[in-house]
Amino acid sequence: MSEYGKQVRSDLRLDVGLLKKDVETVTTLCHTVSSTLDKTESILDGVVKIITMHESKHAQHVKAEDEVKSDIRDLHSRVTTVNRELLAKMDEVELQLSNKLNDLHDAVLALRVTQDTSPNCEIEQRKDIEHELAVLKESMQDIDRWKWTIMGAIALLAWLIGHVDLFAFLKLFK
Repeated sequence: MSEYGKQVRSDLRLDVGLLKKDVETVTTLCHTVSSTLDKTESILDGVVKIITMHESKHAQHVKAEDEVKSDIRDLHSRVTTVNRELLAKMDEVELQLSNKLNDLHDAVLALRVTQDTSPNCEIEQRKDIEHELAVLKESMQDIDRWKWTIMGAIALLAWLIGHVDLFAFLKLFK
């Protein structure tokens, strides 16, 4: 064999060795890419599950929020209705007491007119009338106290509904 033939043969062996090394490197890279794709696919599946779960929880939260808003509207409506009813009832009681006071006032005036005719009877009637007036005055004061207490409670409740974050407050009871 000639020198040239040996050289060509040596070059061919070298090229074949380099090609074998390249094939091994490409095979290793293919396995690495395949493994990376498998891992990426499993991560993607996990992300899809997380997103699905998040969307479900978000939908539940929106539904709960709508229910709470509806409940708040209902409570506001009830508070307003109760407020109106209480004010009407207080006005009615106040009118009744006012009428009783007017009747007592008329009775006192009638007693004054008859004062000259029966002095002993007048003292007893005057004491009875004064006692009834004191009782009615105390009742009126009690009604006024209750009236303003209820008005204050309603105002406080209305303020709380308007200024307190009810979602955070309701989370305390869960």
